[in-house]
Amino acid sequence: MPKHSLPTKTKWFTPKSKTFLIPLLIFIALIMIPSNHSKIDSNKQNNMDSNEYEYKYRNKLKLDLNIRGQGSLLVNGSKYNQNSSLFFDVGDKVEVEAVPNINWEIYQWLSTPMSITTSDQFISESYFIIQSNSKISASFKPIEKEMIKILQSEINTIGYTIQVDGIIGSETKSTLNKAFPNFEFDLDDGLDYMEYQRIIREIDQKRTDIENRCPLEFVSCKLKTDTVGVPYLYIRVKNISDKTIDAYIIQTYFYDRWGNPCNHYLKHTNVFTGNSNEIIDPNNLSPSNRYWYLHGYESITEIEAEVIKVHFQDGSIWEPHYINNTYYEELGHWKQ
Repeated sequence: MPKHSLPTKTKWFTPKSKTFLIPLLIFIALIMIPSNHSKIDSNKQNNMDSNEYEYKYRNKLKLDLNIRGQGSLLVNGSKYNQNSSLFFDVGDKVEVEAVPNINWEIYQWLSTPMSITTSDQFISESYFIIQSNSKISASFKPIEKEMIKILQSEINTIGYTIQVDGIIGSETKSTLNKAFPNFEFDLDDGLDYMEYQRIIREIDQKRTDIENRCPLEFVSCKLKTDTVGVPYLYIRVKNISDKTIDAYIIQTYFYDRWGNPCNHYLKHTNVFTGNSNEIIDPNNLSPSNRYWYLHGYESITEIEAEVIKVHFQDGSIWEPHYINNTYYEELGHWKQ
């Protein structure tokens, strides 16, 4: 082979290259080992911390603090505004005081294994000698005027307008009766805490229903035929949400006078899916000229239709779904 020509193959592993490669591999292995050791050391440290914690409090008695509502507990001068666990020696004296936030008050004071103090007694401080594991629960509630303000504000979130003034007047009672016609509210003697909680639960449920209901409501759903006898489906819907809709999908089911499915002669199903890209502003109707031709379906006398998907202009999507065993699509269903 001429001196100036290049070899067709190159031999990469020569004795010299091996002597260089082996130390390099050993160096890489040594770098990797400390990282594994660091993980082991970290786990070991965590176990030591846990064991040290258990050892530190192994002979201690535990006092659990449970706080509900807006308030805090002062334990020997230290303030706790969330659930906590404290540790004491047998015979330690513990002073506890319940401190409600502004416009809140103590509702229930529960101490275990000691006594129970209810809202009729309003004892908000105590001291005792630790003899066993114990638990103190303090429940706070809004004062009546604050309860009424919260209730009135919550009513405004479900589509009603009411003045937030902390007074139960005729306007508040009338609005509650409109919002919950199936419920009777005893508000003549003011608002007690149990009634307040019941109304708030009803408002929460109604808000969930509103947020998850179908944003389209059927206004009309008709079957017509053109001049040559081909059936077409005419549907008009209303946007009952507060957002602009720019597309929706409906699904329809066709039946004859006997209640039997009217299947497509090729697809062998009575289900028809229609897609619309109409823009419907809040509280507006869809255009009156929306229809779908139904080639292949015959003898249709009964129609069931439902909205199965809605696309909003902001990019969000609504689909029927289950929440607390309630299927939210009632307003998006039509049966003729």
